[in-house]
Amino acid sequence: MNMVWFLLALGFGAWIFGLWTSQEEAWRRRLLKLLPIALTVGLFGAWLLEFPEGGRQQAFGMQSHVGIKWQPFSEDGLKKLRADGQTVFVDFTAQWCMNCKANERLVIETSETQKLLKKLNIETLKADATRFDPVIQRWLKRHGRAGVPMYLIFPACGTNKQTIMLPEILISSTLHDALKKAGPSRNSCNGAPAGS
Repeated sequence: MNMVWFLLALGFGAWIFGLWTSQEEAWRRRLLKLLPIALTVGLFGAWLLEFPEGGRQQAFGMQSHVGIKWQPFSEDGLKKLRADGQTVFVDFTAQWCMNCKANERLVIETSETQKLLKKLNIETLKADATRFDPVIQRWLKRHGRAGVPMYLIFPACGTNKQTIMLPEILISSTLHDALKKAGPSRNSCNGAPAGS
């Protein structure tokens, strides 16, 4: 939502600049009029879009109001979970992404989804692309996506070809059916599903 406010401020600044200047003015005079507007909008953006420090460990959205235990995404972390026989759901998201926010509020961060994730013992990772992250960008590009949101489910002990990619706009039944199709985590890749 902060990104929307920043874009509105940017548009308002451009509108003010258009009112204050004319095409006939010398470029130096126009530049002098632009500087205070750009500075004001820039400072507003720096204040409004202040992102958490500390990398992915403190990335936005790691706290779940329904009890989903999100972990920050890393390639090594994902590889280890998969090697341990875990089914993994990865949410590629960003603070400025309106589709992501809507999917989270209406589909992912619900008690029904939380109960299903817990029942199937599925691990959840959040790949936060709020700040540019070359690793996340590689993953998006590899899966044919220009940006977030992207949702991947890795079935326990499955191959890369068995990875389930969900649509950008989610509904509960789509997510829940895909989680059930992926199946529960396992004690190991040679063992039975966890909890059985």
